[in-house]
Amino acid sequence: MSGRSAPGSFVGSLLGVALVVGLTGEARAQPADPCAPGVPLAGVRGVQQGQDHAGDRAALVALYRAAGGADWIDRTNWLSAEPLGTWFGVRTEEGRVTSLDLCGPGGNNLRGTIPPELGTLARLKDLRLSNNALTGAIPAELGDLAELEVLRLSNNALGGTVPSSLGDLSQVWELRLHQNRLTGTLPESVRYMGSLRRLRIEDNAGLCTPADDGFRAWLRTLDEFRGDCAAAVPVLPLPALVGLGLLLLGAAWRRSRRRWT
Repeated sequence: MSGRSAPGSFVGSLLGVALVVGLTGEARAQPADPCAPGVPLAGVRGVQQGQDHAGDRAALVALYRAAGGADWIDRTNWLSAEPLGTWFGVRTEEGRVTSLDLCGPGGNNLRGTIPPELGTLARLKDLRLSNNALTGAIPAELGDLAELEVLRLSNNALGGTVPSSLGDLSQVWELRLHQNRLTGTLPESVRYMGSLRRLRIEDNAGLCTPADDGFRAWLRTLDEFRGDCAAAVPVLPLPALVGLGLLLLGAAWRRSRRRWT
């Protein structure tokens, strides 16, 4: 049997490519989603095509130390002299880190903070740290990741406000910050993330969107938006509620008395 491909197989491949492009509107390569339910937690090893960048190695070491790396579920090759592309959850191209995925369906037991050094990973396109127990604030330095396309920090215990520098992430099309302890108002700068299509900020400690009509109109242009401000609504203590009720009843009684006198 010859090594040539059958004509029907070749035509079928072309039709498959055309269908994908037709459905998505463009032939964008979506990153793999190890965070999806049912996908086992497994490391992704990148192909080494050059010497590792010393700054990228230092940034990963900083993450390991800040997020309790010694207790991670899988820390294969971390802190070793092996190429960065063989470290668990890391992909590299030409010696630069392009993907860092330590979420998995059940997380990788990251406990601690996100170090600002991650902002020096200049070629990083995909950052996924969801489903862990990270605390502290989101570093403003993450806004320096000019090539980033996916940022997932959901299902942790991150607190404080969202840094306005995230609005500088012009290539990010998916931003997930839900299920944390974030507060305040989402920065207006997020509105100018030109590639953003999916945004989730629900289930936080009062993280809300700006109230102006322009921002709300922009949210409606996204393919996906989920948010709530339920936690931000102040709850009055019972004595205050009783006092307010008596005040309202007294005002109503005075109005009715004037009507009949």
